[in-house]
Amino acid sequence: MKNWPLRDASGKPAAGRSFSMNGNHEMYSMGRYYFTTVLDGLGQEASYFTLANDWWQIHGLDTAYVPGSMSGGTDASIQPQWNWLVDKIKANPQRKNILLS
Repeated sequence: MKNWPLRDASGKPAAGRSFSMNGNHEMYSMGRYYFTTVLDGLGQEASYFTLANDWWQIHGLDTAYVPGSMSGGTDASIQPQWNWLVDKIKANPQRKNILLS
């Protein structure tokens, strides 16, 4: 699609303008296309993200985060995302938080 994701003047995806959240259907292929084609195409660094302004933080969480597995994971497998979320919330205590999953 030529108009999505949003692109900058050079034709590359405009970072921070379109976001993708992982879900169970993306993991049917073990996340292969989601973690390469989709995230790379959007210029998105991870399968989770935060949008923020002065009052709010909206956190898009990856509830299918366990790479290569549809059966769930261990606490250690979700630890990087958990640490990221806690850091975002602690770093901005004045903001209210909304969690998307």
